[in-house]
Amino acid sequence: MILHIDGGRWYIDVRTSETSDQISYDLTNHLPRRLAAGRVIITAHNTKVFLSVIRKRWMKLLYEVECQRSSTLDKLKKEALQFEADQMQACTFASKPPAMALGAQVYCLNPAQLAGDFPDFMTIYVVAPLSSEQINLVASNLCAGGLVVLYGPWLPQYEPLLREAYS
Repeated sequence: MILHIDGGRWYIDVRTSETSDQISYDLTNHLPRRLAAGRVIITAHNTKVFLSVIRKRWMKLLYEVECQRSSTLDKLKKEALQFEADQMQACTFASKPPAMALGAQVYCLNPAQLAGDFPDFMTIYVVAPLSSEQINLVASNLCAGGLVVLYGPWLPQYEPLLREAYS
């Protein structure tokens, strides 16, 4: 389900996935397109393990993109795939807050790390449930036109996202 009304500040995408494996697969396939828009934050409980799974899937996806590029004869498609491969190779991941890992494009943080001074970002993947305070921080730093992807059920503490998105 994607929620967005003309004039809204951002999009909200609620996805139901049963397992962590399904979530990491879906997120990895969605991530390259969102990186083109700007900085990304992923919230997860065990960030080091989750990030290592994402990176492993990322490298496999990069290999698939390079295989597609090398097997096509269409010049425009080849250039587009080369651009995507270059973007994926240049992507930097961090499991530390933005203040400690400057310059990363993808931050994988646990909910407790969502505090203090935070830079603006275009996408947040909510894998671990967030509190009302953390949701308010997310809402205040999400750029206009951004995307909130919620994995799991819609929780009552997420209601401020709707109010903020459509105010």
